[in-house]
Amino acid sequence: MSHADVLVWLEPRLVDVPESLANRIREAIASGRWEEGGDRFAKQEGDSPKRPPPSSRLPDALRSIAGELLCDAWSLPSTHDKAMVLLTADALITYACEAVAGADPVSLGELR
Repeated sequence: MSHADVLVWLEPRLVDVPESLANRIREAIASGRWEEGGDRFAKQEGDSPKRPPPSSRLPDALRSIAGELLCDAWSLPSTHDKAMVLLTADALITYACEAVAGADPVSLGELR
C-alpha cells in the first residue's frame, strides 16, 4: 500500500482536524520511512488469495507509520514538538482502529 493510497483514505477524515495536526499526519505518511522496511504494504500485481486485500493492509500501514513516530518521540526532549509527534501517532492509531472497524468490526477486539 503506497502513501498515496493511505492519503486517499485519510483525506476525507482530515477535513475537520486542526491544520497543524493534519499537516503532520500528511508529512508522516509522505515521508515513506514506514515503507522502507520492505514491501509489506506495497501493492503487487495480481493480489493472490494469500495476500490480504488492500483494505486490510491499511490498518497495518497506519500502525507502522505511528510506530515510526513513536520511535522518533522516544529520543526527543519533552517539548511542544514531542507532544505533537505523540499526538500524531495517537491519531494514526485511532485511524487504524477506524479502518479495522470499517472493514471487519468483529476483529476490532483482536487488535494488539
